[in-house]
Amino acid sequence: MFSNALDDNIMLIDSLTDRENTFDIKLARLDISGRNAAYYFIDGYVNGDCLQRVHIELLNQKIDTLTIETLSEKAVAFSEQKRLTDENEAVLEILGGNVVLFVDGISEALALNLYSFPKRSIEESEKNRTLRGPHDSFSESLLVNTVLIRRRIATPNLAFEKFSIGSDTNTRIALCYMKDSVNIKSLNIIKSKLSKINIRSATLAQEAVVNALISQSGLIKFNPLPRVRYIERPDTAASVLIEGKILIICDNSPSVIALPISIYDFFEEQNDYYFPPLTGSYLRIVRFIIFLLSIYLIPIWMLFISRTDLGGSLDFLGV
Repeated sequence: MFSNALDDNIMLIDSLTDRENTFDIKLARLDISGRNAAYYFIDGYVNGDCLQRVHIELLNQKIDTLTIETLSEKAVAFSEQKRLTDENEAVLEILGGNVVLFVDGISEALALNLYSFPKRSIEESEKNRTLRGPHDSFSESLLVNTVLIRRRIATPNLAFEKFSIGSDTNTRIALCYMKDSVNIKSLNIIKSKLSKINIRSATLAQEAVVNALISQSGLIKFNPLPRVRYIERPDTAASVLIEGKILIICDNSPSVIALPISIYDFFEEQNDYYFPPLTGSYLRIVRFIIFLLSIYLIPIWMLFISRTDLGGSLDFLGV
């Protein structure tokens, strides 16, 4: 719990973050309506222009009765906010890129969502190119990926639920689905497994999620076939959502996980969505037939080569 004394709160957060030995965790002090205040942030992880605007707004405030409510409503009303009473939660907000503000005489803190980080521009996927569709793909930013999906599905039925995995990494993931078409039983199973993930690190976010979701016991751990589908394009992700699939979006990953899947899903190509349904289905069926022929035709051919009595004389082939 926080104290009413600003210096006590600063000492508490400094001890939890080891700010003296961590160069990128910054502490800025200021005066708000005659009271001492301070805020924590990570250098390079916040939007500098927004932070400067907040700082100036706070300095210019003249509030007679300064409380956490008046500060939230008048001083920084343009930013997404969260009131904090626990020091561990405040540390997680700081490490997550938010600005955490303390004011002398107030036993609560205010977390401001001002984070920003370097990211590459939205470019076309190198793997799934198309001539007719849009030329964009997912990036490594969780929020950017959710916006790319939301832009294509503007309905209240689209839901995003936030989870966090990894006790050290606190990797953010989002569960995305359509409320009116998702299989509730599958959704509840996935949500239950996500909430029970207990791992220390999730630096390889997607693989950590997949390994935790899918049981590795018995013979299934020797299964070489893919158990999830990775999608790099937001238009494809929007299409599978409409079909009732569930998406798992991981921060720092340029693709999303689609569940549940069948073998037929792996014969899709992006151009199928931009052909008439009959044409797209025909091309997918042709790919499926070619796949089966590539598996069975070569062994059959080898069998006839080695056993000429099964297929007649093959002397004209020189064998």
